[in-house]
Amino acid sequence: MYGECLTGALYWNDFIRKARKAGFNDPRIVSMNRVNLNNPEIEQLVGYIKFWSVTYRLFKIEELEDACEDYGQAVMYKGGCPESEHSFKLDSCHNFEKGRIVSVCRNSFLMLQKSRYEKYFSFFGSGDTHLGIFGSCCNDIPFK
Repeated sequence: MYGECLTGALYWNDFIRKARKAGFNDPRIVSMNRVNLNNPEIEQLVGYIKFWSVTYRLFKIEELEDACEDYGQAVMYKGGCPESEHSFKLDSCHNFEKGRIVSVCRNSFLMLQKSRYEKYFSFFGSGDTHLGIFGSCCNDIPFK
């Protein structure tokens, strides 16, 4: 199991809990791929357990909430980020096309504004008014 890089694998929700406990309040999945074992002996050992390789983007920003909330804010990708000239992928649900203004939740707004990505974006909205839950963020369990 160790040689197959399976020993020490975390249950996905344990990772989320550990990340939040460390101050990363809204972990975002960038990509995920199913790990195929292709080894009958190991498959028999693990039984029904499925393994995934997941890349997360984590931001340690104090103001991040544990849910996506709508504060009437929007961003526009200006381009210029290395290897992302025409669009910028924040996570698996947010791909910002250059020149297009997009409504975002407060967390996405802060992730872009209070990080190294700030210079690649224009920001709109003061964020003074809470409008409720932001409905178009990905907050599902990642492995259905």
